[in-house]
Amino acid sequence: MRRIGFAVRFVKRAMVRRIGFDRRLADCTFRRSGECATLWNADRREDRLRGGGRAGGVVTYAFQKAAPGVFKTMMGTSVEEAVSRAVAAGAGIVGANCGTSLDLDDYVELGKELTAAAGTTPVALQPNAAAPRMVGEETVYDATPGQMASAARELLQVGVRIVGGCCGTTPEHLATVAAAVRQG
Repeated sequence: MRRIGFAVRFVKRAMVRRIGFDRRLADCTFRRSGECATLWNADRREDRLRGGGRAGGVVTYAFQKAAPGVFKTMMGTSVEEAVSRAVAAGAGIVGANCGTSLDLDDYVELGKELTAAAGTTPVALQPNAAAPRMVGEETVYDATPGQMASAARELLQVGVRIVGGCCGTTPEHLATVAAAVRQG
């Protein structure tokens, strides 16, 4: 597969809950939502010309807190606008990965906003293992596998359909999250 700008077709970490069909992931971290939607549409047109015809893919954004209870991308796009444009561009799943200085409780709040904005479109969320902090020259993520599993359960309760992990997650984090998701 080829790369288009920062709209990259790969999942940073394994998604824990499978949904039964192949999708592409457009990571729109460094794009305004309109630019990402334009890239996504161009890629889907090219796919159809080659005889493809996949259902809409996964479009995720990295969000940060703009104010208490308010999340925006680093480019200033609101959750509602980002989700709306991604769905209008044909995304079959929308969501968030990574984030700036978000703790696990923030990701649950973000999950609520994403599911409200997405309506019937499934939501994926891949949180960091807590907000990063520097210890000397090393970036440290403090969430334990158990804390990530607890957050995954909460995300599912607020309507997120696919959970995983991004920065700071380890195989142990993901195994614990997968076990928690299987248990319900």
